[in-house]
Amino acid sequence: MIRTRNRARNGGGVSTPLRVIEVQARVPSNLRSQAASNCKADVLPIRLVNPSKDIILAWNNYYSTSSTETNNSVSVTIVSAALVCPNGTVIPIYFGGSRTKILAAGDWNVQCDAIYPSQASYSQFPVGNYIVRQILKVPANGNTFATVDETNTNDNVAGTQVVYYDDTLTTISSTDTTGSFTVVSGAAFNSAFGVYFCKPMMFGRPISDTASYIGLGDSIATGFGETANGAHRNIGGVGVIQRMAYNANTNPVPMINYSISSAQITLATNNTKWRSFIPYAKYALVEYGTNDVTSVAIGTIQTNLQTLWGILRTNGIKKIMHLKLLVRTTSTDSWITEAYQTALATWAPSPTAVRYQFEQYLTDKVADGTIDILGDMGITIKGTDQDKWKVNGAVNFYTSDGIHPNITASPLCASDARPSMLLT
Repeated sequence: MIRTRNRARNGGGVSTPLRVIEVQARVPSNLRSQAASNCKADVLPIRLVNPSKDIILAWNNYYSTSSTETNNSVSVTIVSAALVCPNGTVIPIYFGGSRTKILAAGDWNVQCDAIYPSQASYSQFPVGNYIVRQILKVPANGNTFATVDETNTNDNVAGTQVVYYDDTLTTISSTDTTGSFTVVSGAAFNSAFGVYFCKPMMFGRPISDTASYIGLGDSIATGFGETANGAHRNIGGVGVIQRMAYNANTNPVPMINYSISSAQITLATNNTKWRSFIPYAKYALVEYGTNDVTSVAIGTIQTNLQTLWGILRTNGIKKIMHLKLLVRTTSTDSWITEAYQTALATWAPSPTAVRYQFEQYLTDKVADGTIDILGDMGITIKGTDQDKWKVNGAVNFYTSDGIHPNITASPLCASDARPSMLLT
């Protein structure tokens, strides 16, 4: 449900559509509570990658499981929030002229008043790292917040802070400054890691309406195989499609990432809230299929794909890019050799296995113009046997489960598929 106040400023009328302008706008994927706390305070870096005429932040109070959009059971109050620009300017965030906003249980796409470059002495909002500072409150200690997980761990993105506390025992510093939150009086707060509470999504009207994406996928796209902490977990995020978007910060493109572990195509076709975000993207990048091919008949998969493509086109997507599937095997020697790998029955052999029928259908749909691009993220990681993972004699060289690329393989998968992306 969209709530925004926007007026033409800083040079007259607005000519470009509202788009995602950050590299990693994630839909919430979990709920999290912290015992003995009713407040959270976040310092959240966001990478703006498309210069913009304005900034509008949007909050969600629901999350997606692998099959269902699920409302949070309680309201969340944004007590106060502010945006810190790359030049150090702190801009207070308002909602209909108020600093406070209640996110009702299940609310989504709740937008703040538009923020303009002149408020930071800019002519336009430039590419760079912006920081959202926010204080959130739930009705009682131990209530839940919608969270964004599996993105980037707090300790590897400079300036990030996530803390929780009981506001009857602790008073913390203001949102309207820079740096970390501190305790002004009372008990110490506690820190959380690897999770962002109610992380807002960054939209704006770009100076030029170049490429922007909504990405749809499963655990391969969330970065499930890259779970270890480390420098690879940066502001660009993890997972194949997120790495495609960020591209190690070389010509990155904005991305709304609606990737949920274990998701099938029906997550998108059976649910509706996520669809409100589609118009903020110019193109769609679809990685679905892994969890469908294992258990769904090919005819049903094709029907579900047609429904998904119709939803995307109806909501304004100009080009649809699909990715071919990665190989999927079991192994009796931890993927040290190809000889001890076995492809799943629905993955091989060609051309009868469901995976090959799935990819042939995508090829046919590109040929007839139903979709536009078919990318391949598995070029480098395939072995001599094209239905198995490449090996080099080391344990778990590219995968540790035969499904998900690990931290070595995921960047290679992204590099294989990135050249197929539209960048304008």
